[in-house]
Amino acid sequence: MVAAACWAVLTANSGWGFFACVLPILLLWQWYSPLVLPAVRWRYFLPLLGLFLRQLVMGGLDVAGRALMPQRFDRSGFAEFQTRLSSAQAQMLFASLISLLPGTCTVSLQPAGRLQLHLLDTEANWQQEVLALEQQLALLFAESDKQERV
Repeated sequence: MVAAACWAVLTANSGWGFFACVLPILLLWQWYSPLVLPAVRWRYFLPLLGLFLRQLVMGGLDVAGRALMPQRFDRSGFAEFQTRLSSAQAQMLFASLISLLPGTCTVSLQPAGRLQLHLLDTEANWQQEVLALEQQLALLFAESDKQERV
């Protein structure tokens, strides 16, 4: 409903023929190949949302600080992180949310769950923030029972 309202505003209430053509195709596709989502424990959604919002603010402050003090860019580099999340959906969400953490960005996600990250500060304690995010996602996707760091 919100998307339709945005479409109407952005297109001056024109272009609805596009939806008339695409909607039947999408409905048939969903009927033929339904989207299967992993099990989610919703009681862990609010803590993840809290972590998300806190990291969003911290990331914004970090970017503002780096814009005002450009000399803070001299410790950038790459690092690898092996995720313990087993489902592909959880890994993709994890890779996307890592970019929210201050000074981190996911460069690639390998099939075995290995992520390559770009860090603005390789000397910062980025591992702790990434592990906290991974743990919250493991709780949300009911993977915390399988989590054992070797």
